[in-house]
Amino acid sequence: MYNIIGKTLEVLEKQKDNQSAKERLKKVFILECKFNLGLLDTTRWTDVNDEFKTEICKNLRVDAAKAIYSFTDQNLISAIFQKVAELQDESETENNSEIRIVSLINRIDILTTISSLPESLKLQSRANYKIRIKNLRKLLLDILKEDNL
Repeated sequence: MYNIIGKTLEVLEKQKDNQSAKERLKKVFILECKFNLGLLDTTRWTDVNDEFKTEICKNLRVDAAKAIYSFTDQNLISAIFQKVAELQDESETENNSEIRIVSLINRIDILTTISSLPESLKLQSRANYKIRIKNLRKLLLDILKEDNL
């Protein structure tokens, strides 16, 4: 994600009104928010200890938020928060292509983050890999089936 942000900021520095770069930055910010939310949700599992929560918090991301704040104007920031609200209002069935892609990216990022925790924390994390892998597999199959890929 860092390369996407860096390249987008380069474009915005050269062309302040580049709409595609602003749109790209907005999408990366939404992904970052959803990733952070997914990570924070893991700290709400039953009986997770403070060490697990600490390790999860070490993986929170803020680069896209900093880029938005530093390199854009108030109009783009307002548009971003309107888009985030629209995504939150969508149903959980993931019937929208954009929502499916965001869900796919976040599920993989979160599963990867949880899997990279120290072994002592993985055992008590209640990550339930079987269900997470099953749900991720189903989402991938649905995407491939719907898009005829």
